[in-house]
Amino acid sequence: MKKRQQLSSSQELKRFQSLHHQLQLELKALHESGTRLKMEIETKEKQIKEIEEKIHKLKGTDAHIIVSEHAIIRYLERVYRLDLEKIKQEILPERIAVQAKVIGNGRYWVIDHTLLIKDNVVVTVLTDDAA
Repeated sequence: MKKRQQLSSSQELKRFQSLHHQLQLELKALHESGTRLKMEIETKEKQIKEIEEKIHKLKGTDAHIIVSEHAIIRYLERVYRLDLEKIKQEILPERIAVQAKVIGNGRYWVIDHTLLIKDNVVVTVLTDDAA
């Protein structure tokens, strides 16, 4: 019985030693992976910083400020007091809106301009010299 316990203890010792060795190898591999990941992270952070610096330099060299089309429209509406609803009705008269709902995408001739309508949106207005 004692021999069996010694054998069993010996086997258990070998099993724990083997498990200990295996865990040490796995830990070493994880440390190596962690080191590689840290290096990759540092490289990516450096690349991002370089790109951000280039973006900042390019933004800084552009001395003029852009006026958006939205700002122009609001200026016309508020400073020149243009009635945008009236202008919308002139661009797209009711009869053309009804035709476009039935026919769909295409060019629609209005008295002094042509509309290009796509997916229920007037995408541009053309005149004789621009058509």
